[in-house]
Amino acid sequence: MALSRDEFFKRKRPLPKVKVPVPELGEDAEVWVTKFTSRMRNRFEEIATGGKVGGSVNLKNVSAKVVALSCVDDDGKALFTEADEERIGEFDADAVQRIVDAVFKLNGLGANPVEEAAGK
Repeated sequence: MALSRDEFFKRKRPLPKVKVPVPELGEDAEVWVTKFTSRMRNRFEEIATGGKVGGSVNLKNVSAKVVALSCVDDDGKALFTEADEERIGEFDADAVQRIVDAVFKLNGLGANPVEEAAGK
């Protein structure tokens, strides 16, 4: 059955999210990460490519940008803004990578998602 416009919009569901333990930040530290919306996926691709089709891979603080993009609170609202990316980039690399790995897994991204987004 083909959906009407109204039926399409009525079927929007909350995005799946997973809790990620981050022991590098403390014994009980954990954050939620969410599955990307279409807009978030496009933002990730923009981050990875510098916004250029076929652009070179942009690695400048990319892990912190992914964390800022995908961490949410208990209600699914963004935990960080782009303004937080530099501060996130100052955290323990293992802690940040643990979160990034969970984001990539939840979103079904491959082993090299930044390169894949850049078409490399």
